[in-house]
Formats: sequence, structure tokens, C-alpha cells
Amino acid sequence: MASSRGRARGDYVLAWVDDHLLTDGWDTLVLRQFDPTADKPYLLGLRHWEDRHVGTCFGKYYAYFPMMRREDVRRIGWLSADYRKGFADVDLAMRVWQAGGYCEPSEARVVIQHEDDMIKLGDLLEGEAQCTPEDMRIFL
Repeated sequence: MASSRGRARGDYVLAWVDDHLLTDGWDTLVLRQFDPTADKPYLLGLRHWEDRHVGTCFGKYYAYFPMMRREDVRRIGWLSADYRKGFADVDLAMRVWQAGGYCEPSEARVVIQHEDDMIKLGDLLEGEAQCTPEDMRIFL
């Protein structure tokens, strides 16, 4: 049997981490925002349960915890492995915008921050940007 490692097989792709949790029923809530007939790329960012800021780049929202239809991922690509800590989500949003698509946050708050999220890269980070100096160089 061929390995499916690294290959999405469902209709949607979600970037996830091991230091956050999803609320029960999150998938039913966020799938309501996807229009299966839409012809423009659509990037949804899952919102945090707690009131938190949202990310913008050039005044436009970009998706934390991005979720896309697999067909859009095939057209646009996915999170770049070039980044170690920061900017992969912004980079993806910019490619969606360039392709005529749009990004928006989920209406439902479905992401819960786990205490393990407090473990960071420490001295490798570049100020409040939460990225490494190499990430900043690649992005710029």
C-alpha cells in the first residue's frame, strides 16, 4: 500500500499544532462558512476562544490556524516549509489575495490555547514579530 504521509485526502486542509485544542463540534461550526460552489480561493482562520487580536498584513486579515478547501490548496499551495517560526500564514494569505481570493476569521470561536503554548523559541525570536531573523529575511 502506498503511503499517504504528507498527502491530504479529505475535502479540507487545516494547519494544526500540538499546543492548542479544538472545541467539541468545531468542524460542524466552521464548515458552515465554506461555499462549495465558490470559484475564488477561500482561506478561513480559526478563531481563539479567548478574546485575542487578529493578524493583519497591509491592513488585510490573514488566517491563524488556516483552513482551506483541498482544491484551493492545489491551486495556491500551502504553508511554506521555508519558515521556521513566523510568516508562513501571512505568506499563504498573500498568495490567496494575489489569486483573487479572500481570507476571513471563523465566526465561531473554536481554538483553545493550551498551557504548553507558553514554550517558545526564546532568544531566537526577532522582537514582537514572533519569528526568527531568517524568517524575517525570507519574508522581506
